[in-house]
Amino acid sequence: MSMKSYISDSHLIEDYKRSDDISDIETLFLRYSHIVFLVCYKYLHHEEESKDAVMEVFQKLLVDCKKYDIVNFKAWLHTVTKNHCLMKLRKDGKLKLQYIPADEIDTIVVENDDFDNLIDVWETNAAMLLKNLNVEQKSCMELFYFKGKSYKEIAHINSMDVRQVKSHIQNGKRNLKNLLEKKMGGKYVCP
Repeated sequence: MSMKSYISDSHLIEDYKRSDDISDIETLFLRYSHIVFLVCYKYLHHEEESKDAVMEVFQKLLVDCKKYDIVNFKAWLHTVTKNHCLMKLRKDGKLKLQYIPADEIDTIVVENDDFDNLIDVWETNAAMLLKNLNVEQKSCMELFYFKGKSYKEIAHINSMDVRQVKSHIQNGKRNLKNLLEKKMGGKYVCP
């Protein structure tokens, strides 16, 4: 076992930012690749695609770990992995969002421990709830989730910078989550 295996995630990231030593990222890879694979497999449902996605996520880490201040690496990595898989599904045309009429929304039952069902509810009802967001959030969310536009394309279309686009999408997701919690009368987990 190497000495790096005893170093905390945050120290490995800081060391990597300072030194460009890829072995810091390799240590994180060894520590979390099994979790990343499981998250990929949950979304992609294919072993080889999931293995490829694991490698793509860790390639992305070489750049992203330098760009962002990461407080909780494990949670951040989970989010990066999930988003990578969702983007891959969306790009491949396997992730479709649909509208559900407002009068049918109350007929959807959510079991608290059925995460896949929560994802389905989120994806199908988010579209209907977009009308409750402010103009910027609604535009960014529609372009990103329904039109498949990148952050850069959305920034160009809406005459804003990429950071604003990311912020509007993040705030829009949070506002949709709050609306769903209010509508369903309890805690709601966003995918």
